[in-house]
Amino acid sequence: MGNVDINELGLSFVKVCLSNYWGNICFFGFFAACILWFFCRKKHSTNLFLIYTAFLSLTIYNPVFVKYVFSKLGSDKIYYRFFWLLPVSLLLGYSCIHILDYSKTKISSCIVTITLILLIILSGSPVKNLFKDLTVPDNLYKVPDSLLEICNIIHNDSEIENPKIVAPDATIHMLIRQYDPSLLLTIERDTLLYRLGNPNFNKDEDKPSYKTQDAIMEVIYYNDTSQADSFLEAINKTKTDYVILYDTSPINDFLLKNGFVNVGVCTGYVVYQTPV
Repeated sequence: MGNVDINELGLSFVKVCLSNYWGNICFFGFFAACILWFFCRKKHSTNLFLIYTAFLSLTIYNPVFVKYVFSKLGSDKIYYRFFWLLPVSLLLGYSCIHILDYSKTKISSCIVTITLILLIILSGSPVKNLFKDLTVPDNLYKVPDSLLEICNIIHNDSEIENPKIVAPDATIHMLIRQYDPSLLLTIERDTLLYRLGNPNFNKDEDKPSYKTQDAIMEVIYYNDTSQADSFLEAINKTKTDYVILYDTSPINDFLLKNGFVNVGVCTGYVVYQTPV
């Protein structure tokens, strides 16, 4: 969640994050209304929701607590993830069932059900592009087929259980560990996102660990082979076992000339074993 800073926003930090997180969706307002409704009715079956929400409000959603305690952690960019703890879906679902309990006939139940469904759809995220944007995944793992092929090539060639790799782009970098956690990544996630220009991440470019990773990124992501010695030294220093490139990458020949071995080709990609 970019452009949020605890030091600048102070006590309004939580409010701004909450507003950015929910945007134009009305579900949080419905959630607050349900909490108030059940609290006023003193319905015992919702005590868990009430106590849990009260606890969150007094701790991680408390502006004073966040400003003077949470700010010490330096994680304001990911604070919005705490809103995942709110039982919004659970309470809204319970509330809908509770409303339906008041229906006395099948006709009234149908009318109330349709009304609730329309209310949820219209007040939630836009669904007009749902069928246009809906795509069928390539496989049960919901990752590109080429990623599965890459992992198979590496494991068929590797003699070690946890080979270390460099991915060709941010997408493969993020997905490959989700599918195959046995693979280790040479480039740290935050370092890659920072180097690719993501404003939500900051790195000290003078740190030796960053310089080492940057030497690899210059070649793999920016096709700059002018500092070949630094690249090869970084590959050796990080003990990287495999490098994955697009089959159309202009640095394929550069890797071959410097001792990298082509161990497999799949749809759109080439996998190289490093000379480490």
